[in-house]
Amino acid sequence: MTETYILSQVAKASGVSPRTLQFWTSNGVIKPDPETLLGGRGTPRRYSRKEVEIAAVLGELNAFNIQIRVLHRIADDMRSCMNTGAELGYSSGKEALDAAYADLIRFVREVEGRTPKSIESWAPEIPDAASIFNDEDRWRLKFWGALEESRHGKTGHALVISVDDDGHLRRQILTKETRPIQMEPIDSLLKESSCIVISLGTVLSNVARALED
Repeated sequence: MTETYILSQVAKASGVSPRTLQFWTSNGVIKPDPETLLGGRGTPRRYSRKEVEIAAVLGELNAFNIQIRVLHRIADDMRSCMNTGAELGYSSGKEALDAAYADLIRFVREVEGRTPKSIESWAPEIPDAASIFNDEDRWRLKFWGALEESRHGKTGHALVISVDDDGHLRRQILTKETRPIQMEPIDSLLKESSCIVISLGTVLSNVARALED
């Protein structure tokens, strides 16, 4: 049986106050175990390890006064990514990340010797640039790979989130391996006041330590 956690344990592991967790739960941002919902009012809600991790990531965003609808989208995004690699048959986060970045890495090798100003400047030269940069399945695989690596204590994986003036969510996974070829786009994002960088390794290792205590 999968282990679940009561609200006080989620609060301790995620660093989010019980009151905020209750608010997120009532708004569907984090989701308690369905079996605890069947007990009705008065039954303590319990949460899966994945929901604890989602709460911990959202906790990093909480200080930035991000709208609840954006938090909801980020939580749904994480939830949709969390089983991707296993479903596709990848045995490790590194294997998944290698697959997610395969086309990009291949192109970088092809242009070796040139020094384009940014990754966007390469896009017109790539026949399937849209699939390399915007493919949703590829994004989910990157996210799963970074989460899985972070769960196993690998550092250097970060989630970069920004919200533009129209409320559109932009997100990227940054890893040690991809930073050299994504330096300018990432640095450009970091100059935006609405941009937040979350160290997945730090967040998930803190969750793991707290749940083990």
